[in-house]
Amino acid sequence: MSTSSPAFSHLFEPLLLRGKRLKNRIMSSGHDTSMPTDNLVNDQLIAYHQARAAGGRADRAAGSRCARQRALHLARVDGHG
Repeated sequence: MSTSSPAFSHLFEPLLLRGKRLKNRIMSSGHDTSMPTDNLVNDQLIAYHQARAAGGRADRAAGSRCARQRALHLARVDGHG
């Protein structure tokens, strides 16, 4: 598979990463979904990750962590945690 743009010509080609072959170079980093209930996995979170896994990315990280307690507090104040 190829794209029309030369800037993305290798996007759908396999990538060897630490001895593991990934089917393409599309990846997703870990991020907060604000979906867990009381910090526990629930049906909504499972469905979210199942849908992302079916999308065809070669690699996917799940979840995120706050490095500082203040960041966690601010996320909750803003309605994101």
